[in-house]
Amino acid sequence: MIARDRYLRKDGQGSIFPTIGTIQLAPFTDAILWNETMGKARFWDCENFYGIDLSPLAHDAKQEAFRMPVVGCFDKSMLMGPSNWRSFDFRSIQIDEIKEFTIPLMMQSSYTGIMHGIA
Repeated sequence: MIARDRYLRKDGQGSIFPTIGTIQLAPFTDAILWNETMGKARFWDCENFYGIDLSPLAHDAKQEAFRMPVVGCFDKSMLMGPSNWRSFDFRSIQIDEIKEFTIPLMMQSSYTGIMHGIA
């Protein structure tokens, strides 16, 4: 937005790419990712790590491990239901509109399974 407002002509001439962006949210299931994350967090269950008991930190370590966002690709078959979305038109959006926004989230699963997070 800053570059658009600063460098593009005010009469609408000029181009910005991409012109539109969309954020989509949907419940997903991924047992492999969950097991991998839990495997890393279980390190903190160790009661004798070179003479140090790490187990008092285990609860917080697990919470932190699962709180971290995962960035990557996934197969759409992992989505458990339809997505909720919000689009932004980069040609006209103002900075205040993207500093804070909401995406109403109403989830309805298409099948029975364990929801591991929101993709």
